[in-house]
Amino acid sequence: MIRFTLIAFLMISSAVFAAGGTDEQKKLAEDAGGEFAGEAVLAGDPSLEDYLAYAAQNNPGLRAAYHGWTSRLERVPSVSSLPEPVFSYMYYGESVETRVGPQRQKFSLRQSFPWFGTLGARESVAEQEAWAAYRLFQAEKLKLAYQVRKAYSEYYLLGRRIEIARSTLELLSGWESISRTRLETGQSGRSDIVRIEIEIARVTDALRALEDSKVSAAEDMKNALGAPAVLEIPFPGDMPEPAAISPDTVMAAVLRNNPSILAIDHMIMREENALRLAGKSSWPDFSLGLDYIDTGPALDPDMPDSGKDPWMVSLSVKLPIWFDKNSAMKEETRAKIEMNRYEKKDTEGDLRARVEKVLAGYRDASSKTDLFSGTLIPKAEESLAVTLIEYEGGEADFLHVLDAQRLLLDLRLEMEEALVKREIRAAELEMLAGKSFRPVN
Repeated sequence: MIRFTLIAFLMISSAVFAAGGTDEQKKLAEDAGGEFAGEAVLAGDPSLEDYLAYAAQNNPGLRAAYHGWTSRLERVPSVSSLPEPVFSYMYYGESVETRVGPQRQKFSLRQSFPWFGTLGARESVAEQEAWAAYRLFQAEKLKLAYQVRKAYSEYYLLGRRIEIARSTLELLSGWESISRTRLETGQSGRSDIVRIEIEIARVTDALRALEDSKVSAAEDMKNALGAPAVLEIPFPGDMPEPAAISPDTVMAAVLRNNPSILAIDHMIMREENALRLAGKSSWPDFSLGLDYIDTGPALDPDMPDSGKDPWMVSLSVKLPIWFDKNSAMKEETRAKIEMNRYEKKDTEGDLRARVEKVLAGYRDASSKTDLFSGTLIPKAEESLAVTLIEYEGGEADFLHVLDAQRLLLDLRLEMEEALVKREIRAAELEMLAGKSFRPVN
């Protein structure tokens, strides 16, 4: 009876001292796993949001980061639980004869107990490692969203370039017909047709190169999405709503939310808990044991206590006498804390410089967008209209008309390029800041 009582005590002690991961992280992991369990479908004319949802479910890099995080989370219970009890069995090949009878076999059970607070410190270390892995998962998710937005914008721009090139060819073909008619009536010379033919050949070659690049651009999209090679991706019809970017707001959000900084914060807390754990190494660990010996009946059946099974309780102590080793563990951990603190400062400096650079590109693209839409394109349209009137009145030659037409198309293309650059810079800022700056519908 005593034997089974003590065994039960040891088992219950193991359960009481065992620890698990944080409920908050478990809930986050459950929610993230639920996102993977969905089924996003790309059909018809997908929007940017459709692409982002599809990538979040299918991108292998994001799934790898997720499992890297959850593996760290599942490690928490194993490092914060008591060591496994040790059961041993001994059979006496030759019985040891005692007064009360021969000893035939021996059963032993041992349970180790670390110093008070050791398991809690181990749990805290593992939890902070899991939090750092979660921040890396967040960083991968933000990076993926940026890659999808960037690939989407570049694919959109390629579609607009092809569209503008085709429109240009249609205009040139129309002008060629008009010029041939004017040549037949003596209103213009052969040189106008030659100029148009040269321009048609130039635009046709440019269109061919653009259409050839569609395959590689589509592959960039599929790679970011984690989509199969057979998936057909149409050119996007429009760009997303522009972000509302405020330099001060962006910088504050980056320093507050950037996953790389937050991951370092968790590693600092991890080392601080590791320092607490290293301090526990200077204190002893204990082991509690129970031994039970199966004893047969004595040779003299009238012997008192004949066949009585003896049992023993033992206590052992692990002595931490190697003080240099324990001291070195603490100094190593202190050095890691300082390393992480300086790494955080270095990361913050790098992020500040990167944000300023991206903000400059965003401001430049926004300025060009306003310039093209508000000034240059309206003036180019006016210039083309005036040149056409002069050409019809014989006051301008066809070269002026062609130059005015080409200028307008080039400005429209440059405006599209500025819109795309602005969107890519905004997406990069959102990745660094860990939040969206888009208007809420």
